[in-house]
Parts: sequence; C-alpha cells; structure tokens
Amino acid sequence: MRRTQLIILAVTIAAAVAILAPALADRARERGGATGRADRGAESSWPGIAEGAGARPEGTSIALYGDLALKDRFAIPADAAFGPRNGTLELIEAPGAAGATRAAAGAPGPLAALDVKAAAARQKVAFFGSPAAAGDLGPLAAAIEAFEAAEPGAVVVAYALSVDPDTQMMRASAARQLRRAGAEIVVWYGGDRVGALSHRDQKWIFYGLGTAASRESLVLRLVVGGDEKGGPSVELHGYPVLGGRTATAREYGAAYWDLTLESWAPEEHLLKRQIGLGFDDVGRHFSFGKVAIGGRP
Repeated sequence: MRRTQLIILAVTIAAAVAILAPALADRARERGGATGRADRGAESSWPGIAEGAGARPEGTSIALYGDLALKDRFAIPADAAFGPRNGTLELIEAPGAAGATRAAAGAPGPLAALDVKAAAARQKVAFFGSPAAAGDLGPLAAAIEAFEAAEPGAVVVAYALSVDPDTQMMRASAARQLRRAGAEIVVWYGGDRVGALSHRDQKWIFYGLGTAASRESLVLRLVVGGDEKGGPSVELHGYPVLGGRTATAREYGAAYWDLTLESWAPEEHLLKRQIGLGFDDVGRHFSFGKVAIGGRP
C-alpha cells in the first residue's frame, strides 16, 4: 500500500510541474530579471522601447529628487529641481528658465512656489516639506489645507521625512492625511532605496526615491503645459536610475514589473493599469499620467 501511495504522489507532483513550468517560465521571461540588475543576463521584455533619446516634453519641467546630490550625476533637463540636500529641502531654478517665476513662500505656507505659464493660463506649483516623523505631520497637513483654501487651483508637492522606527503602515496613514489635506504628490525622503507607490484620483504617494548613494533610484519630472481647451495640464513622469545612469531597456522592463506588481499599495490593486511606458529626451520613463489640479482629477 505504501508503495502505491508513493507512486501516486510522484505522478501527482510530475503532473503539477508539467502544468506550472510554462507559466513560471513566462513569468521569468516577462520580468527580464527580478531585481532589475544588469547581471541577470535576460533580454529586454520591452522590445518596443527605443534606445537613445527623443524629444523633450512641451511645457515647463520640474524635476523631483529623493536626494539633490543625485542631480550632479543624473541631471534631468528641467526649469527647476526640488529635493533634500544635507538635511534641508531646496528649490533650484535653472538660469534663464522660461515660463516659471518664483512666488512668495514661507511659514505657514509653502517652502517655495513657482508660477508657471501654461498655454493661455498660469499654473501654481507649491512645495511643502517637514522634517517631522510620520506620526507628527499634523502641522504640515494643516498648512497644506490652509494654502489649498487660499489657492484652490494649485498643485501641491509635499515631502515628508522617513525615519526609524516609522513603520510602513504609519507612513501610509500619514501620507493619506497629507493627500486629504490637498497634496497631489507626496514623497517620502531620507530612505536609501526606492519604495512602493500608491495612486488614487490622479494623486500619487511615493514611499522613497532613493539617494545619490543608492544603486537604484527614481527621479520624477512634472511637466506643466496646456490642454486642448487652453487650460493648464500637469503630467508626471518617472525615470529609473541605476548607479547614476539611466536604466537599459532590460533593466527598465524589470523595474516596471517591480513597480507595478510588487508595490505596497492595498488601496490600488489595479496599479499596473495606471502606469504607462514613455520615451523622451532623457530616455525611457514611466508615464504616471495627468496629475490632479487643485484636488480635481
């Protein structure tokens, strides 16, 4: 009897392997290397993504960094750049940048703000930040809410410092608090790796973009332009960076898989459908689509 049971078990295992092996092989090929690193040896899963560079998006570009020191190694053509450097948040404007002027900023309002010419209209982009831990972002949320009440058409970018022993759940709760207050883009900084991301109603939360010391980083670019009706339009792109250089097509495909299928985003289980693939003057990028303006999708 025991021998018969072993034979049945062996046949069952063999049948299961035969059924699952093709699916597992397809998944491995699709990932093109689960970690997105160059030593995986797989070909690109995205043959339609070209190499080189294309055209710069029309409009005013604002780069968002997890660490401004990375800008010295991987500078995206932009009219302004925002991010942390040596513990403080800075807005750096390109010399002679067209279409953007600095607006008044300061407590209890934004750290900095840009008034951007967008087609026949103008669009204000405000930058908030706080060194507080995840559990103490109430004052930042209150400042954003007051600003949104005074500037209902503005796009708000909020940076929050990620420190131990903050848990992912604490950061997620605090990020949603900032989003409810009116922030269209929330970025956690201070961590040394690219974190998960979540999305709802054309508002984005990034739980880490990496630093200049990280092997893998993500740089964001806001593109402020005009829509077909002559009003403002804001789009968000993301650029995977490996060791200070843009990712190859194969690495890009693997990073896309990781962002879309392995993100900690319980509120958005269809995240993969929210991220497109793009190509511009920097190279391959993730196209996160349009950003809500003044809380409106």
